[in-house]
Amino acid sequence: MFFKKEKVEAFSKITITMSGMRAIDEYEVINNGDTSEVSQYQIYYTKREDRSLMKRASLNTKEFIELLNKCNIIKWDGFIGNNPPGVRDGYMFTFLAEVNDGRIIKAEGSNNYPSHFNELRQRLIKILYEE
Repeated sequence: MFFKKEKVEAFSKITITMSGMRAIDEYEVINNGDTSEVSQYQIYYTKREDRSLMKRASLNTKEFIELLNKCNIIKWDGFIGNNPPGVRDGYMFTFLAEVNDGRIIKAEGSNNYPSHFNELRQRLIKILYEE
C-alpha cells in the first residue's frame, strides 16, 4: 500500500527562535495571502524583556511554501535535538509552525537541528538582508 506524502499546502505563521548567551533572534513569517511578511526581532534581557524589530521584508507565499516542502518541515514535528557531547557553547532553537488549517509542528534543540533547518533559516536571512 502506498501513502501520499504529507505536504504543507498552506500556513498561517512560522516562528524560529534562536537563543544565545545574551540575546534571542526571532524570525516570524506571517501569511497575508499571495505575499507573506518575514520579520526579525531581537530580544535582550536587561531589567525587563525587550523585543525590538530589526528588519522586515515581503516574500512570495507560494515560493515560501515550496521551500517549506523542500526542507520537509512536516518531518520536523516532535524533533528534540539534544546538545552533542562536548559542545559547550552555541545556540538553542525552537521551531513552531501553524500549517494546513490548524496542524502545529514543533521542534527544538541545542546545537542540533533537523535536516535542512539551516537552509530555511539562511533563506530567511537572505530575504531580510540581501533582497
